[in-house]
Order: sequence, then C-alpha cells, then structure tokens
Amino acid sequence: MRLLILFIFLLSIGLIANIEENIDDIIKNSRVIDLKYASYKSDCHKLTKIKLETNGIITLEISRLREYTNFNCSVSKVYDVYVYPSDKGASILGAKGVHGKITDDTFYIQVSPKTSVLGIKYFSDRYNEGEVKTHEFSIGFQISSVIKRIERLKENESSIPSWQKAFKETETKLIAEAKNDKLPPDILITSPTPDPQNNYIEVDNYTTLVRGKVKDNKGVMNLLVAGNNTSADENGNFVAKVNLGFGKNTIKVQAEDVNGNISEKKIIIIRKEFLNNDIFSDVDIPIKTSMQNKNTLAVVIGIENYQYVPDAKYAYNDAQVFREYLIETLGVSKQNIKMVLNSKATYAEINKLLGNKGWLQRKVKNNSTDIIIYFAGHGISDTEEKTSGLLAFDIDPNYAIGVNIKNLYKNLTNLNAKSVTVFLDACFTGQTRDETLLIAESRPITVVPKVDLIQDNMSILTATSNTQTSGAIKEQKHGLFTYFLLKGLRGDADVDEDKKLTLFELSKYIKKKVSSYALNADREQTPQLQGDENRVLVEFN
Repeated sequence: MRLLILFIFLLSIGLIANIEENIDDIIKNSRVIDLKYASYKSDCHKLTKIKLETNGIITLEISRLREYTNFNCSVSKVYDVYVYPSDKGASILGAKGVHGKITDDTFYIQVSPKTSVLGIKYFSDRYNEGEVKTHEFSIGFQISSVIKRIERLKENESSIPSWQKAFKETETKLIAEAKNDKLPPDILITSPTPDPQNNYIEVDNYTTLVRGKVKDNKGVMNLLVAGNNTSADENGNFVAKVNLGFGKNTIKVQAEDVNGNISEKKIIIIRKEFLNNDIFSDVDIPIKTSMQNKNTLAVVIGIENYQYVPDAKYAYNDAQVFREYLIETLGVSKQNIKMVLNSKATYAEINKLLGNKGWLQRKVKNNSTDIIIYFAGHGISDTEEKTSGLLAFDIDPNYAIGVNIKNLYKNLTNLNAKSVTVFLDACFTGQTRDETLLIAESRPITVVPKVDLIQDNMSILTATSNTQTSGAIKEQKHGLFTYFLLKGLRGDADVDEDKKLTLFELSKYIKKKVSSYALNADREQTPQLQGDENRVLVEFN
C-alpha cells in the first residue's frame, strides 16, 4: 500500500520518462474521453478527462471545484489516492500538480490500464471544522472503451508502440526506485534554539512557535509537530504553534516520506513559573496593627501564568502581598489563610476551597466567622448564559468560564457566616491587564453580577464596572486596583483619621485614585462596591 501512496507524491523526480511532456500532450482525440459534462465529481473534485498515453498508461485529469458547497474547496488537501488492492494489475504510477498535499486547480493522476476504481481522500474546511472525506471514481468501463477504440485504429497508427510492453517497463522502473529508497527525510529545527550548554530552552510563555525545514529527495508525505499535522511550503519550510505546560516539554518533530521512511527530531522546552519575591513597591511592606481576627477565614488566589491564555501581569505579586496584609494589618491567623498561586490554582483546587462542601464550609462557624476572599487574575463573561466567571489556571476560555460568579456568591451566602468580604482584581471583558483579548477574534464583553444576589452580610469590592478593563501599574509591579487597595489598608483611606477604616472609606478612596490614574492613561476604570459598606476592616493603633 505504501508503494501506491508513494507514486502520488513523488513529484521532484522523473517518475516516468518524459511524464510531464506526455501528460500535457493530448495525443489524439481518439485517445481522450471528455467527461466535462458527465457526473463524475465529489464535493470538491471533478474527473474531467481520461487519456490513453502512447506508452499505454492512463492519465486522469481532475479539477478542483470552486463552486460553493458545504465544503470550502479552496483549501482542499489531498491526503491519499488509492486503487482497490483486489484489482489485479491496478496501480497508481504518478502524479502532476500535487505539491505535498495541496493540488493545483487541475491535477493529473496516472494509473495502470487495469484500474477500475480511483479513490481520493481529501481534507476540506466544512463550517470551519476540519473533515476528511473519501470519494471513488468508477473508471473501468471508460478505460476499457478507449483501449478498445485504439486497438481498432491500431493498423493506422503504426507509430504507437505496444502499450502493454511500455507499461510493464515503466512499472518495473517505478517499483525498483521505491525499493531502493532507504533515506528518511532530513529535519532541521531553526527556532527556538536550545542553550548549547544545557541542551534545552527556557521560556515563561504558555505557547511557542516551532520553526524548521524538512526535505526529502523523494517527497515528504506526513509532517507532525507535537503530534499535530503540519504543512510545509514548497521549499519545505514549516511553522507550528505549540501549547506548553509548566515544567519540561519534549516537543517531537516527525516526518515521513512517500516510501514510509520516518525521521524524528526532539527539542526540550522548559516553561518556568513566575516566582518573584522581591520588593518592588512602597506598599509591599504592610502596616502592623494590634488586631486579632482569630475567627476570620481567608482564601487568596493569584494567577499570573495561565495554561491557555496570556499572563495576568503582577497577579502573583498582588496575592502574595495581600496575604501579608491579612496577617500583619488585619490580624488574620496564618493557619486560617489558604493561598493558591499560578499552576496550583486549578479549577478543582479552587472548588476545594470555595465550593460546596469545601474548606470554607467545613471551617465556618454559624454567624460567628468572618470570611475574606481575594482573587487576582482573569475574568471572563458568557453572554449566552448571562453570567461571568473567574478563570482558573487550567481553564480554556474558549470552552468554559471557570468559577461561576453566581454559584460562588450562592455558596458564600449558604455558609451562614457572620460576614463575607470579597476583593476581585479582575475584569470580565475577556481582556488581559494590557488589553489583550483572551479569546482570539472575540470582542470585549461584560456580564455584571446582579446586585440581588448579594446578601446583607456580604460586601464585594471589584476592580471595574461594566465593560471596563482592569489595568496594572508597571512601575509598582501591581494591579492598579490592588495597589490602591493596599495603600488604603495602610491608612491612606482613613480620611477622617478616626483610626477606623470602613469599607465605605476604602472603596471611596480606591474609586477616586484608580479612576484618576486610569484617566491619565486615556482609559476608564471605576471600582465598584456592592453590599454592606459600614463594616470596619482595620483598626489602627
């Protein structure tokens, strides 16, 4: 079977003596069956002519359709051409106009005269979703007809040699060439390039582009990068986008030529997690108070590096520093704080903390426990379900929204806690802190949680409102909202200087500062407070 596939794609060498000249030379009208008006077509291809060459080989002319069907035939790729193995003497001998997998608008397949069926496997784009289809052309009757026609005219065509002899010689030559090919394709990876000392590449992004070149003197049939089919141009150049997990990623580039010879190259890419404990900002050292909130439980989530989307800049640092404020400024016991960062903040892990029967539910005491939730990372909206979610590390926003906001508020309400305070440094527009879209070719959208979901014992302070994006302060290495949240907790928000900081004072301060900073950057960002605004958060010494 490999020999059959071989003959289709070997275009870089002369498969048959003067094959291209013979294919392009229509010898005589008597040797051609015109099928232009016959119904010999698939979704994307039409068999237009059958020719008997002077050497006895049958040439099939096939056109690629451009009319609109359920398939986008303009991107059609031929994956395989075959004959029935049960047809004795049937075989595929050559091709023209097939470049790897891409065909010209008109291309040619040469078969033996004993071929009764030609099958084509082709890939097209149906409703923007890949689909491989198979179509078989019954050609036995037409081939038999043209051969018989020529035999009747043979007496007057003394210049035509015995086609049986010519066919046998050509077949023998092709089979011999296939058997002698033992060399696999040559693979060269040009990017990324490993460190010569360590023999690996270190990156901090969730994707990378693998570039290279593949060549084979007989032709490349299949090319895989990280297990995915990849196309090479006519010069063998290829590029593939590869998703990376944290830690060691072994990326394989595999190529198979038309004779079944396989080669493989590997590169090792290590995706590093962002871990930086340096002090960047004037707010990174918290104010210490004498407060002791032994009955307070806190969950801190910070996701800067995501598995499937761009980073949420400085979210890791935001969460780390906020935890310190919980301990030093708000007096929360260390053992009562759960913090998950980056790759640890999976959907399952967050649910273990915040979900039904999770850590909070097991630890809370009815009407006597205060709860504080802090989240720094990406948010996402679902317009169909009219809800929003907090994007976990391992959630692809093309398929899910992560931690559903409605469900989160419902679970927090059902805890029967004394109070619940939520700080969300995230927006729900589907954009990053530098306004990069999380979902390619999408548009910024927002679904704002309904106020009636929030109970009397709950307060929620969010970084944005409506369709606004949550930004960052590069020079401070913090999210814009979190930076002024921390400054407010240090005492800057205690405008009346009564040594007591309420949520109302804090939100008013943050709203003023964040809005002003964002306006100077030619955008809008207005933090919002929902729920109880009279709760005292901090009592200063």
